[in-house]
Order: sequence, then C-alpha cells, then structure tokens
Amino acid sequence: ETAAYLAREGRAVTVLERLPEIAGDGEPNVRHYLMEDLERYRTAVYTCAEVKSVDQGQVCFVHGGEEHRLETDTVVLAAGLRPASGLWEALQDCGTPVVRVGNAAEVKNGFWNIREGFQTGREL
Repeated sequence: ETAAYLAREGRAVTVLERLPEIAGDGEPNVRHYLMEDLERYRTAVYTCAEVKSVDQGQVCFVHGGEEHRLETDTVVLAAGLRPASGLWEALQDCGTPVVRVGNAAEVKNGFWNIREGFQTGREL
C-alpha cells in the first residue's frame, strides 16, 4: 500500500518481495485494487527477491539467481511482524481486565485484526 501511494504521488517505485506473491494473505478485494494500482502506476515488482544490502544510493538484491543493483534515493522497509506481548504482560496486575487482540496476540493481516478487535469489543 505504501508503494502504491508513492507511485500515485509520481515516484518511481520498485517492490522487492521475498515471498512468491505480494499481499498473498491480504483480503482479496483490497489486494485486487492494490495490484491494479501497482500496475496502473508502472510499479516494478520482483517476487522471490532477497535483499543483500542497502548502501547509500543503492539496494543490492538477488532475483532469479542473479544479483541486481537498484539506484535509489529512498528505501521503505516492511520486514514482517512478530507478536509483541510486553504491554499486555505489564498490565496483567493493573486490576482491570486486559484483552490482547490483533498482532499483539497473533500475527495476521489487517482485515483479520480489525475483525478480531470488532468481535472482542462486541463481546465485552
């Protein structure tokens, strides 16, 4: 989504994705329009790409067994998620029930996080 936004703003954008597809776990309708935007704004996309280094002015990555260098002035990093339970653990003795939802409980996409938050709110 950040790539699509930057492309709409007129920036030349390249997406390097380590997985075989972009937003493969995303909500299908949202993913459809994201992919349309990336294509409409001529965003270069490399799936199964592994970034080796980021140096001033360039990114080195491997795609299809070959090493590539990409000239750049900006890098946006989105490198996955891990559940973070520190705040939840710290609040266990606060005297008020605390519910852990979203990526704090288990990593999932934004659609499922919103749904889980909504459902939890209804149950409370």
